[in-house]
Amino acid sequence: LMSGSLTGSVIQTGIAPSLVNSVAVSTVTEKTSEVQAVTVLTTDGLMRGGFTLDFNSSLLPVFIRADESADDFEFKLESLSTVGGVSVERMDLTDTDGALTGYMWSVTFNTNEGDLPLMAYNTIPSVGPALEGGNATVSVMEVMKGSSLPSISYLSGLTAGQQYTVQVFSSNSIGLGVSSVTTQNIGRGVMPLSFDLIDEPSPPTLLSVIPRSSSQFEVTVAPPAVLGGEEPSSYLLEYTTNSTFGQTEQMSFRMYNSGSNDTNGYFRLYFDNYETALLPWGVSGSDMASAISDLSLGQDVSVTQTLLAAGTQYEQGYAYTIILTEELVPIGNFSVDISRLGSQSALNNFQVTNIARSIIVEPSHYMVQRLYKDCSAMGIGATSSHQVVTIATTLADDYGLGSFRLTLG
Repeated sequence: LMSGSLTGSVIQTGIAPSLVNSVAVSTVTEKTSEVQAVTVLTTDGLMRGGFTLDFNSSLLPVFIRADESADDFEFKLESLSTVGGVSVERMDLTDTDGALTGYMWSVTFNTNEGDLPLMAYNTIPSVGPALEGGNATVSVMEVMKGSSLPSISYLSGLTAGQQYTVQVFSSNSIGLGVSSVTTQNIGRGVMPLSFDLIDEPSPPTLLSVIPRSSSQFEVTVAPPAVLGGEEPSSYLLEYTTNSTFGQTEQMSFRMYNSGSNDTNGYFRLYFDNYETALLPWGVSGSDMASAISDLSLGQDVSVTQTLLAAGTQYEQGYAYTIILTEELVPIGNFSVDISRLGSQSALNNFQVTNIARSIIVEPSHYMVQRLYKDCSAMGIGATSSHQVVTIATTLADDYGLGSFRLTLG
């Protein structure tokens, strides 16, 4: 151990990153307002009474007259606790002779974001007269599927090994707000402004494989030609008696919200120490496969998505099946982080169930070993993710028998 005393100090002044030279700009403007249509139809145009209308199980439905004006329809619908601001337009429906047959109200949800559940109606209301008229019917249909403003954006064309700095602005009808740099400068930032971009390295070169005994061989590896912006810390060595490397594994799970059917937000998949980017609720199978492929866990990734049955406890939920072909790294625990999911109604009871795993293809005599670049080297005061055990003998051809026990701590 070193001994002595501290005789001096050096203070390194921080330098704020420059934001003058913009190399990439992304503007996220993909928000779409949900539009639903409520229609009343008759064969004679003689409409009386009305019906009740509810949204996302507010439990206090409002009474809508058969000929309700657009303004009154809007006022009543906005009185529901599960509805924010809406815009309503009413259209007269006529037959080929121009005779009135009913009305259609077009409802645009201005504050409720995402793909929303359909409004629910009842033609035999508990309050107010029931709907009457020649073969009178009520229907609700989705005209425009809503989508939330994404909170994730991808920038391309960057160079591995370079340092980049990011700032974010919010924008509305007034204009741009204050940059995230301002938040950082007053000490409220929680994420770093600058980062070093790291990409996947190219394949290393296998220089030689030399037999050393009947049960041992020596492998010599050369570093990859393209480092991807960072020196490799280890090499993954696989060996098997099969013609293909790595096992093929299938993972399946389902996720749903039994509290409500207006879920939004994001979730993330964890494969042991590897994590995907944030995935939006209802992400397609192909997009999930792309996110998993970015982790380089296997030679190929396929994902299928299935919408769970409506009217059950799995309302508005999804089932996913992931197949990793020829896994490149041993995957330990598999889990799903749902902490970023939410809903407009705040009735949240998110569940992830039926996590199942099975090995579809398993090579014979398959083994994996990591070759660490800094093996047996440790800095002063540093920790190590691996330790080295050496067993030696003075006899060149004596490899020994038996076993031994290792105890940690």
